[in-house]
Amino acid sequence: MTLPSEWELIRRIKTLCSEQPSPGALITGIGDDCAVFETAPGRYGLITADISIENVHFRLDYCSPEEIGHKAMTGNISDIAAMGGKPLLAFVSLGIPGRLDPGDVEALYRGMIKAAGPTGPKIAGGDTSSSESLIISIAVYGETGPEKPVMRNGACAGDTICLTGNVGGSLAGLEILAGKRRHNGAFPDLVSRHVSPRHRRDCAPEILGRFSPAAMIDVSDGLLSDLRHLCEASGTGFLLNGENIPLPAGLDRYASVMGRDPLDYALHSGEEFELLFTSKAAFTEPVKLETGVMVTPVGFVTQGGFMLSYRGEKKEIEIVGYDHFK
Repeated sequence: MTLPSEWELIRRIKTLCSEQPSPGALITGIGDDCAVFETAPGRYGLITADISIENVHFRLDYCSPEEIGHKAMTGNISDIAAMGGKPLLAFVSLGIPGRLDPGDVEALYRGMIKAAGPTGPKIAGGDTSSSESLIISIAVYGETGPEKPVMRNGACAGDTICLTGNVGGSLAGLEILAGKRRHNGAFPDLVSRHVSPRHRRDCAPEILGRFSPAAMIDVSDGLLSDLRHLCEASGTGFLLNGENIPLPAGLDRYASVMGRDPLDYALHSGEEFELLFTSKAAFTEPVKLETGVMVTPVGFVTQGGFMLSYRGEKKEIEIVGYDHFK
């Protein structure tokens, strides 16, 4: 028997774990960016965990150890940001192959520390073991308060769908690295988007204050796939405006080289770590945050269905996200 899809496997695990007695402080567990629990009246704890495996999530011939550590930590911090939280502590466990030397391991940690930046999280512990391939497992603890965490399930029909930054560069960067003989030295900004993505932790407080997001998620699987997760959790649908989705510099030119529509990259590119949220705020033009990051309205939440409006045509869109088991 082969493994089912990743999402079916998660559903089965969630069903099995729901049979456990739940502590009263737990607000939400499996199914959002973080587990959420109430630590004190008006104070909420957040925990997220993620794993990165050599030749599945990264390749050492494409990325340096520092870049690998940076991306691994970025993904975890992004999960905390997607709940509107502040990351405080990180716990790093490594499976280390014998072909790496101590300098490589130190470079991994330098990358993680660089991603954490001055506002945290602080690496406070973890574990190490020998392994046939490099494995990085990170858990991050964060908090919100007095504001409640922003879940995925709060979107309502009529809400504006909002996106920070731009999307599409990470997938293009991965393609460039995989075919580096063809594109050696070209499109460095797109390559950087894949090997050194950035989280939007510093944008989260202003987003909370200016937009009062009803539901939020980070773009880790791809814009379409993550928007589906958000809408399914909320029992809603969406109408996405393809012309409004912001693209990184160079993507139009790269897509032309590849004979593809740049929108394909924007819709399906994972590991972007932009924040995707819904808001009752009505606006039609991009808004610049104090951090310099743009927030763009890219569509509307609907009562049901997954629709894309692009080049004068509105159609239902099939959503196929990255699946580890397919």
